[in-house]
Amino acid sequence: HDHHAQVSVISLSPELYALRKVVEMTGGTFSVATSPIHFKRLMQKHLTPPNWVSSPSYIKMGFPVRRACDGNHTADPPIKCMCHNRLQKTFVYICPQCHSPVCEIPVNCPVCRLPLVDDDALKKHHRHIYSMPTYTLLPTVDYPKSYTCQFCGTDFTEGGARCDQCLSDVCYECDMFAHNKLRHCPGC
Repeated sequence: HDHHAQVSVISLSPELYALRKVVEMTGGTFSVATSPIHFKRLMQKHLTPPNWVSSPSYIKMGFPVRRACDGNHTADPPIKCMCHNRLQKTFVYICPQCHSPVCEIPVNCPVCRLPLVDDDALKKHHRHIYSMPTYTLLPTVDYPKSYTCQFCGTDFTEGGARCDQCLSDVCYECDMFAHNKLRHCPGC
């Protein structure tokens, strides 16, 4: 695979030729922030990993079973892990494919090379697997016109955004909550 770095720039001043050239050469984006809120929105777009160029494929993973072992030989005898070739006195994880013991996860099984993970590791990476749709800044409107946040119901005239996927209009606070806490769009 031909992997390369993609450089994007958020400028606080007018465009610089050298930065624009680097952005064009790497396929990134160039933006100029016009306000603190606009800067935060532009930064937020870069927190979500870009879409992969290649099509998705399944990765076979194993969810090992944790097995206790007793270092005093009173119950289960100590078990030698396959990754370090040392006796483990408390517990090991058993590979579901080849039944080899390993002392820690996540790791590739040293015998069959199956990636061994636990559900906590998958939860931590969930937001990168299922990335949030992008939001587009809404233009400022003059009172008495306003937008209504489709998440909390408040009216706002500036600082809002629209989900590019479900077209929900949201206020700044709900936008930040969706991106920083929920990590998904409630409207989608």
